[in-house]
Amino acid sequence: MRGGSEEPTPLPGWLRVDVADSQERTRAVNALVVLYGVAVVGAVATLPLVLVAGGVVAGLTCVAVTLTAVISALLVRSGRLSAGLGLFFAVVMVGNIVAVMLTDDARLTAVYCVIPVAIAGVTLTMRWALVVTGTAALIGVVGTWMFPPGQGGSPPITRDEIITTSLILMAAVLVTTSLGSWGQKREGLRADLEAHRATELAQSLRSANAELERRVEERTEELQRALSQQERLVGELAELTMRDPLTGLHNRRHAEHELPRMTATAQRYDQPLAMALLDLDHFKQVNDRHSYAVGDEVLMRFTAILRENARASDVVVRYGGEEFLLVMPQTTLPQALVLCERLRAAVEAYAWRDVHPDLRLTVSIGVADSDQRDLRGVTAAMDAALHDAKRDGRNRVVAAPAALPRRPVQGSAAPGLVELDATAAEQPAES
Repeated sequence: MRGGSEEPTPLPGWLRVDVADSQERTRAVNALVVLYGVAVVGAVATLPLVLVAGGVVAGLTCVAVTLTAVISALLVRSGRLSAGLGLFFAVVMVGNIVAVMLTDDARLTAVYCVIPVAIAGVTLTMRWALVVTGTAALIGVVGTWMFPPGQGGSPPITRDEIITTSLILMAAVLVTTSLGSWGQKREGLRADLEAHRATELAQSLRSANAELERRVEERTEELQRALSQQERLVGELAELTMRDPLTGLHNRRHAEHELPRMTATAQRYDQPLAMALLDLDHFKQVNDRHSYAVGDEVLMRFTAILRENARASDVVVRYGGEEFLLVMPQTTLPQALVLCERLRAAVEAYAWRDVHPDLRLTVSIGVADSDQRDLRGVTAAMDAALHDAKRDGRNRVVAAPAALPRRPVQGSAAPGLVELDATAAEQPAES
């Protein structure tokens, strides 16, 4: 907006027109101020023209032009710009022709024809301004040529006529051009204000969009962080549900989830898989005689022994209260027996007196493999082997049948089961 940030004074009511197009509205405003000026100048100049020209025709012509300007202004204000300007220029041109024809005198016709040309320059488009200019020039030249001053007994142009006509012409041109420029300036200020407001609105929209995009991006990042944290917490919760809180080992739920997959993998790739079920002997007596706190410490110490003797690929699970499951992938039954015997010996040799002076613990272990067995069969065979290890005196490793040739060791083993002998226990475990 020109001249600072203050809003310009809006157009007065007598200059407002009902036109939507900005360029046409500018021409309409110019037309209004020019027509108002012509009406004022015409009304004021009527008497001097009658007195100086000495005829009624000049006065009537001036009155006709004044009335036409008023009517044309009313048409322009109602939005009918073409009708108003067309009426005005038609009356002005016809008035000049009628005046010449009635008086047989074209002394000042060429001069008066300058007025519509000046008005057309600020109110019409270029094409119609050229039409008005050409018509005015034709009327002025032809009229003056056919009816020159002093012909037919008409008096010659006097000094007073020249002065009066010149002053009226100057006033008309000054008023029309000045009012036209003023109206155009006011319309330009209004257009600049609208453009300024449109620019501010566009900037506000861009700022609002940028702020909205920033907030959306922040909310998206927050949502992503929340989702990541939720996924992490869900994963931690799932892991917690799969682990024993006391020993930190995987629990039976984890085993029920993983064992079918591990068994299926071993069968698909024809790989050996062995499992062992370990049970601390007489563990209930530990709780009854020495307290549950001592029992918990025993379980944690036993867990440490399991982790120290198991391999990285083995899966150690707390299967029940004092029962533990050892899953040994890619391990044959003889290899599993050697590993389990090492575990049994480590438990028996452990310094349990550090936990309680009267404490001594052993473990019974049942072992089975997946050779010609499904998961249910391995689990049943392993459980049966553990049952027979306890029945035969505990503190021993017993393998399920049909996976290793039957070899009774140290007396009588359970029917259908094989007990590990001392020579097998001394063999190193294969990785």
